[in-house]
Parts: sequence; structure tokens; C-alpha cells
Amino acid sequence: GPSADKQLAGQATLTGVALADLLPVPAAATLSGTLDGSARFTGTGDSIAALLGGLSGDGSYAVSNLSIAKFNPATFASVAALGDIVKVSESDLTAKAAAAIDQGSFATPKLDGGFTIVGGTMHIANVGARTDATRLFGGATLKLADLALGRSVALSPLKAGATPRTAR
Repeated sequence: GPSADKQLAGQATLTGVALADLLPVPAAATLSGTLDGSARFTGTGDSIAALLGGLSGDGSYAVSNLSIAKFNPATFASVAALGDIVKVSESDLTAKAAAAIDQGSFATPKLDGGFTIVGGTMHIANVGARTDATRLFGGATLKLADLALGRSVALSPLKAGATPRTAR
């Protein structure tokens, strides 16, 4: 008999959209910048949830003037300035590092890359950006059916004299 599945195929383009206009309030309080991007996608399913859960596709993005609040690249310098760090207790070191990271923002003029959509989940891998003192590297996933966000991000110090780059 006839299939009850519905098909969805499309393309989308965003140009000059503020991240705050796209993100939930908690994320918008942390991330700012302007997004340009495009995506192509297809899916099949017997409901909206099934369509979203089965989407596949790909795309690209560029975020201009990205700022990540409470992700201070000067944290490493603050911790290094403690002096005789081996005598600082683990709990004191953790508290001092947490306080330092909250006191500033990671900012880069441009961050760009690509993504894939597999099984209704957007995968953004190998994201990288640098400041004069630190390197940000990581990735994220976004389940399109419920907008559940997963991420893994590392902030690491650059060696003295390293050449900074601002985006991947």
C-alpha cells in the first residue's frame, strides 16, 4: 500500500543574524556574534518528530565578532601568577581558576567551518580559534528534534612567542 511517510527536502541561508536572535536565553547570555550560514537537508518520516529525527544534510557557517562570556583567555596567566603553585591546595586552585575564567570573555573576529546532519543531529567538529595567549578547540552536537545541545571545548595556553591566528 501507499507509504505513510512524508518527505522533506530543503535549503536554508542565514545572513547577518545575531546569535541572540537564534539561541535560547541562557546560551544567548553567554554567546554573541553575527551568523552567516547555509544548509541543505532531507528527511523522511510519518510525523514531524520522525522527520526531524531522520534528517540528513550538510552546511557551512561563519560567525563574525564571536564572544564567549565567562571564558577568559587570561585564566592561565592568572593561575601562573599564583607562585609556588605546588603548595596551593586543589580546592583553592580550582576556586581561583573558576573565578579567573568568569572574569573575561574569549573573543575572535571570525570563526567559520562546516557541519553535517546525521540521524537528526547536527555535528560541528574541529572548531578552532586563537587569541594572543590561548587556543580554543572543540565541537558540538545539536539534536534537531528537541534542541538538546552537547559540546566539548578546551581552552589551552599558547607557548610564548607563538603566532596567533583568529579563526579556523
